Amino acid sequence: MATPIALVLLDEPRLPDEKVLIETLRRRHPGMLWENSAAAANAEADSHLLIRAGDHLVAILLIPAAMPFNQ
Repeated sequence: MATPIALVLLDEPRLPDEKVLIETLRRRHPGMLWENSAAAANAEADSHLLIRAGDHLVAILLIPAAMPFNQ
């Protein structure tokens, strides 16, 4: 099984509010367990979020870099 990857380009490099994101995902997919990961509690970085989605771990990473020209 391939690991799905999604990229999102933002005007401002900042992570979404974790609680709001989890609550939105719960409403859209009520049959799945959504919660912040225990690994996230041990991390002190502001550049990522770790969310449990059922049996999966969702990692949201912030990469504050300019989009390459001509792409």
